[in-house]
Amino acid sequence: MEVNPLVFETSASTDSAIWACIIDLSIAVQRYNFIFNPQ
Repeated sequence: MEVNPLVFETSASTDSAIWACIIDLSIAVQRYNFIFNPQ
């Protein structure tokens, strides 16, 4: 299956990519806080 680079230039793909990064960062921060700030 060929992937057209232009497909990834659409706002929808960009928004989902941004949200994926935000979710990954939030999970990473939660893990960091859990490891270094045990309660």
